[in-house]
Amino acid sequence: MNMRMHQALQETARLAKETAPQSTRKSYDRLIAEFKAWCEETFSASDPTRYLVVCRKTKVPRKGKEPEHLKYSAIDQYVSAITSLYREQVKLGANCHPEPRPYVKDLLRAHKCMEDKKKREQNVDRAANTYSDGYTTTEELIKFSDYYFGLNTSEDLRNCLEFFFGSLFTSSWPQCQSCRTC
Repeated sequence: MNMRMHQALQETARLAKETAPQSTRKSYDRLIAEFKAWCEETFSASDPTRYLVVCRKTKVPRKGKEPEHLKYSAIDQYVSAITSLYREQVKLGANCHPEPRPYVKDLLRAHKCMEDKKKREQNVDRAANTYSDGYTTTEELIKFSDYYFGLNTSEDLRNCLEFFFGSLFTSSWPQCQSCRTC
């Protein structure tokens, strides 16, 4: 590539970086700095390609740190920042590896599907903090009814009846199955 074309490409890349939204630049700069710090810890200082974003598996020795658990949205933000760094490297002609984003997206999608499947199997966040949550034994139900009967107001008796009718018709107790069909 001739020199003027290369300079024009570099100038375009610099201009694109400068005109990017400030909030995006600010969040990406923090994530890219974190990525570069990780590269400094992981790869030797003599390796000139340690900051290049490549799509290949790298075996990284553990340094006694417990891995941080990130949510999908945080991981997606890191992927966007590092993909931005990759595109900048491509524009400058410093990186000719294939783009990593499609592979990372597939990996994240598979991870999210496995996570969702696990949550479905464990019934995570289903019926949490509902009125029937935690009232599973007969003794607990008796204490609950004694409390409301002890208050002895029409509103509290109504609340007690609402609770029992609600738990009766939403219950999976075998003795209540016949009540649902009435």
